Amino acid sequence: MTFGLDPEFHFGSLRPPQLSARTDALRVKLRTALRGVVVAALAQYSASPSPPSLNTADAEDDVADLSTAPTAASSASTAASTGPTATSSAPTSSESTDAPTDSAPAFDDETYATTFEAARSASSPSDLGAHAWRLNHYTPSLLSDGAATVARAQADIPWKRALSSPDREAAIAAFEKEFASLERRSLTRIPLNHPERAAAERSATPGRVLLAKKRDGRMKGRGVVRGDQQDKLLVDGEGFKYYAPSSQAAAVRALLFRGRRSADHVVATVDVTTAYLQTIPFDDTVPPRYVWFKHPVTGERLYYRQRTPLYGEASAPRRWADTLSMHLRACGFTPGANDPAVWFNSSRGVSLVCYDDILFSGPRTAVTATLTQLSSLLDLDAPSFLSHDNPIDFLGALITITDTHIYMSLESYVKSTLDMFEPLYDHQIPLYSTPFSSDLEGGEELPVSKRKAYSTGVGALGWITACRPDISFAFSRLSQHLAHPTTAAWLALRRVMGYLKATPTLCLGQRLDAEPTWTFYTDSDYGANTEQQNHMRPHLGVLATCGGTPIHFASKVSKVCFAHSQLTSAHADVSVAACEIYALGSGVCDALGLSYVVEELGLPSIPLPLPFFVDNTTAKCFADGTVQRSKLKHIDCRQCWVTTVRDAKLVHVDHIGTDRNLADFFTKSLPTARFEFLRDQLMMRPPLRS
Repeated sequence: MTFGLDPEFHFGSLRPPQLSARTDALRVKLRTALRGVVVAALAQYSASPSPPSLNTADAEDDVADLSTAPTAASSASTAASTGPTATSSAPTSSESTDAPTDSAPAFDDETYATTFEAARSASSPSDLGAHAWRLNHYTPSLLSDGAATVARAQADIPWKRALSSPDREAAIAAFEKEFASLERRSLTRIPLNHPERAAAERSATPGRVLLAKKRDGRMKGRGVVRGDQQDKLLVDGEGFKYYAPSSQAAAVRALLFRGRRSADHVVATVDVTTAYLQTIPFDDTVPPRYVWFKHPVTGERLYYRQRTPLYGEASAPRRWADTLSMHLRACGFTPGANDPAVWFNSSRGVSLVCYDDILFSGPRTAVTATLTQLSSLLDLDAPSFLSHDNPIDFLGALITITDTHIYMSLESYVKSTLDMFEPLYDHQIPLYSTPFSSDLEGGEELPVSKRKAYSTGVGALGWITACRPDISFAFSRLSQHLAHPTTAAWLALRRVMGYLKATPTLCLGQRLDAEPTWTFYTDSDYGANTEQQNHMRPHLGVLATCGGTPIHFASKVSKVCFAHSQLTSAHADVSVAACEIYALGSGVCDALGLSYVVEELGLPSIPLPLPFFVDNTTAKCFADGTVQRSKLKHIDCRQCWVTTVRDAKLVHVDHIGTDRNLADFFTKSLPTARFEFLRDQLMMRPPLRS
């Protein structure tokens, strides 16, 4: 059933081992057909360590719900902006603002280091969980930039091509409409005889007019500032805080896959019309900022003074976040302290996750009243309510609902990624039944011409993991080679693309009547990754499900659980049990952080103690405090993460067989049968739509 040959079969509708004989027969046929396209074994090589520019604490290894969420209001980070943060917005000549940027709470190096130290020195389970949750969603800039590049692929049409095509008149109309809107909301024209013209010509930042063709065929223009060429110190002042919170994929999944819901419960989205242009205008104390655009038809330079930020400016996301926060508070919402992008109105029972698109969940009358109130404060597009006949799009993910199930899919983004990468592999991407098969040892250093493509591809996979836990392990392993990609890693990336090509419709889903029961799993490998840059560190898998649907999942090395408090990064260990204990500790930290976000969304609290399942008896005994510690004496049990794991009021650990541990999915390359067994527990296929 890997490739959905039977349109009536849905992943998850059958739960092994009760698979039908018909299904087994199809599996055998598919494996036979694919046997001839497996990539040859890769040669051995010695990998170089990753540079410190990505992260000094191994952030490049972390999958952990990488939430580089695509959004129309986000613009791509560039090296000229403030670093890998949600606010790093500076389109270059080939970049579009209809693209994802770091929408998870990403940090610059200084903030990351501060948070890392706070997690290591935490003295309470709540502090440990909160700091570990933030570390777990660090987004290296190479990955966020890569995810953005794929989304931009079809969103920046060259004006020369458009003006010589049948779309010429539509493109010109899109330009005129965009600038009429900009002049109404944000820009003041500086003509030749204007007193500020000389100052504008001297200090104006270049802008671009991006042209895109929407899904419904309409042409859309968008004026953006070249933020990479803007003097940030001059326009924003010293000490400006560019970080802006935006939604995490785990919060979105928790809101959608909440389990059993009432009959009047609805899910809706609304897009804030040109959100950044609705920010609080600059006051007289702010130095004037100018921008110029080249008219695509006449070639004339058009100079303007800005009244509000524009897309592409590094400060625009933060200024918009402050504006939206003011309006949401006026509507009775309270932001989350652990995830400031989630909000809850306790009097109405309405939850939301926001950026420039806003996802609402709650009683229909309350959601409608909230939309009415918010529309009096901001210009909103028409809201879209999820129904059988009306799927909704939120941050690039398609959300659909039937009489029995709700689904979240990134099929469109997967296909865009494949469209970009098929030519790079000479249209020779074969189909694969699993995304990863072997170590990445061997191969030569990848040519410079392909390195950017490699980081783009891996970054795209990072966003796809938001709905595709089946590629999380592959993404994590490929991420370790971002600094020094090799031909072996390039072939491994092709394999993941081939797997996605074979399974583009796989997604997350849940029955509408599912019981909202939370379950947590952890697992670890032991010395399976022998690549030089890994230093024999164990690879950890963490999974949290609600009603059987993955809400949080991670394939990573540990961030906060080490043998000694003075250690600052994950390390190899002499004991299998120790590796499993580090995985359990990381899972507990993740679960605590997730539980805070769930409460802040106004959802039912995750009951304590948190139910954890491990497949190592020593790890369970360690959590119970009853282990004979002959091989575990090097673990300092005074550390906060150890006392948290052993707190019976917070955590209850049970042992299960390896064959039933779903976190095994995130720790190693698995044989096809085992991989499909676990995947079919966690993922589905949406119904075919006419």
